[in-house]
Amino acid sequence: MLTAPTDLRVHLSTLLVGLHWLYDTEQPAGATVALRDGGQALASSGGWRFTFVPVGPTGAPMVIVDSGFGDRLSRGAMEQLGEDIDDFGITVSRTSLAGDRGVIELAVQAHPSLLRAITSAPAGPAAAAQAVALIDLRRQAQPGLASDGGQARPRRAVHRDGRSTAPAGLRLRCPHRRH
Repeated sequence: MLTAPTDLRVHLSTLLVGLHWLYDTEQPAGATVALRDGGQALASSGGWRFTFVPVGPTGAPMVIVDSGFGDRLSRGAMEQLGEDIDDFGITVSRTSLAGDRGVIELAVQAHPSLLRAITSAPAGPAAAAQAVALIDLRRQAQPGLASDGGQARPRRAVHRDGRSTAPAGLRLRCPHRRH
């Protein structure tokens, strides 16, 4: 079980890449996504998986956290991940935990082009064949981030108490972040 906040630092780059996709990535004109697809997922260290969902059941974006390989999520781990997201400049509405799956609900809507892709998603196989694909966050180049085997590795800032925070100098550009 992960209990120490420092154990979660390995997931910060995954969070940053996914949040960048949700909030800062302009999707191509005509891009479509069906809500049933449930967002895009990224694998992280230790078998963890983060799924970034533009519109969850409550209408808000969310990050679904699945722990892996025997790790169990704790309430403390979910709170720490929520604080890390908050350190990136994204307000967290709530966190919840059910077994090995956690949900972090975000307070601000996803990028307008991503929302347009969802709301304009056509129905039927013919429409799907003509649809423009979303930008895949797993293949997206991340300016300002060093790449190591396909995983972004931003530098991290550290509080005086030793707790890691958002990568130094990297903030999401979304207009809803706190100043």
